[in-house]
Amino acid sequence: MTTVRQIERMWSAGQFPRLVGQMLEARPEASDRLRERLGPSVAAAALVIVRLSELRQDHAPMIPGLIRAILREQRPDGSWGEPLTTAVCVRALMCADGEGKAIDDALRYLAQTQRADGLWSSAGVEPGRAAGDPFITAAVLYYLASDGRFRQAVRMSDAVAALESMRGRLDEPTR
Repeated sequence: MTTVRQIERMWSAGQFPRLVGQMLEARPEASDRLRERLGPSVAAAALVIVRLSELRQDHAPMIPGLIRAILREQRPDGSWGEPLTTAVCVRALMCADGEGKAIDDALRYLAQTQRADGLWSSAGVEPGRAAGDPFITAAVLYYLASDGRFRQAVRMSDAVAALESMRGRLDEPTR
């Protein structure tokens, strides 16, 4: 088990890939593919908030600084670069009782980048310009499907139907 003090040290030292790995350790969504895709500091900050919230440690002194780091990196389109990192950042802000423009803009981004077939792409570009990615879609749903605001913003039933239609062809991390 990683302690809050160890998390603070890794964050201060800029050991973001290691921090992502530690935050995903022994978690149901953990996979090498997820670790590879969540390398930037903003993803590490978000995963720390999510994990500390789950452990009822969301009062840790480092949380406000992590929230500021996340908000500082949000792009004008509402994203944090692509759908997966955006979903993790939104989940973190929601864990920190966030409401308002940052979350609204991110949910709008996710709605706008969802493809006609219900999937999201790894690039997060305009729908139809990149192939849908079942892994990214499953991860977005994993992090946000329980939130009513997310379910209202996106075409949830289309995303679920798309994944269901691929059930026999999905790799282990996506299932």
